[in-house]
Amino acid sequence: GVRYWDAYQLGPVMSAAAALIADTCSDPVCKLPFCVTIEAGAFGAEIKFPDSGRLPTPGRYLFENAEDLAGLQDIDFSRGRIHEVLESVRLLHEVGRRIVLKVEAPFTVLTMLMEPVRVYKNLRHHRDVMEQALAKIRRNLVEYIRRAFAMGADIISYADPSGVVEFVGPKTFKEFSGHQTVLLLHLI
Repeated sequence: GVRYWDAYQLGPVMSAAAALIADTCSDPVCKLPFCVTIEAGAFGAEIKFPDSGRLPTPGRYLFENAEDLAGLQDIDFSRGRIHEVLESVRLLHEVGRRIVLKVEAPFTVLTMLMEPVRVYKNLRHHRDVMEQALAKIRRNLVEYIRRAFAMGADIISYADPSGVVEFVGPKTFKEFSGHQTVLLLHLI
């Protein structure tokens, strides 16, 4: 009796769907969320929900240039889909389920907030501003992880699909995407 997209947006439905998937697959853990857009959406990115059966995707990019990134606001964990994910973690923990929270890395989140071509251009020409934005994203992700653990998450699955060395090259990986992961891990 629920809509397909409710599992992506409502904590109680999300937790029920995660438990059902885990049980159906004989998986000892429930994995959340079901898409990679949670963090970018929490920063204000437009997220499109296409026809059911397809994953949500970023819509129009929130930022056009490096100067715009100065307006990047901290995540409000009391509302939106990120709040619903944390609520789902809490609900699953309350019934004794083990939970894996999937978290996207700062570089990947940044490429959902700004067109990737512009990200790379701004990394070269506005390094300080880009590093400040990545630092803000990183701090908010650390807070998200801490809140998830407080709600009962057992494992964090961390991914940086837009920032892997094979995609960004060794120099960008060393100076930005990989470096962000090292810095984030030191904060946890």
